[in-house]
Amino acid sequence: MSSWTHVKGIVEVEPLGCTQAEKRYILETVLNHLPCVYGSENNMKIYIIQKDGYNCSSSCDEFMQHSNKGNGTYGSFETQCTYFLLVDGNLRDRAFEETYKEFQKWLCRLAKRMPVIDIMVEVKGYNKATMIRNENNQYTNMLEAGSWYNKDSINWCEYLM
Repeated sequence: MSSWTHVKGIVEVEPLGCTQAEKRYILETVLNHLPCVYGSENNMKIYIIQKDGYNCSSSCDEFMQHSNKGNGTYGSFETQCTYFLLVDGNLRDRAFEETYKEFQKWLCRLAKRMPVIDIMVEVKGYNKATMIRNENNQYTNMLEAGSWYNKDSINWCEYLM
């Protein structure tokens, strides 16, 4: 008989970037460089969902040049900073402790590279389950500062911008 663990939930992130295309590119690149959460048949899957609408705008493009797009003199780029990552894994031949450790590694690496705003993910095994939340902003506070905040610190994502 096989043992199974399950990872299900949502992670809210705000990737770095000036335009919507740049934010999506950075998010996808970061996700592609994170460690896997393994199962013998399938690994954990991640689905990217961009929040509807926009919550910020800029009159400059990714090269910090004023744009002539839009209705104004310089126009504006309306962007949505918030993305939801739906995580889903039905992992065969895994113990709870292994899956929990791998998911925490995945989550901590993500949190170092981009702001993690909220988390609600359940990791469940045969006789054990836990809910992972962003209590006291512990994951939000893991973000490595960019060089615009601290000249001695460079966030991994800056190399993509």
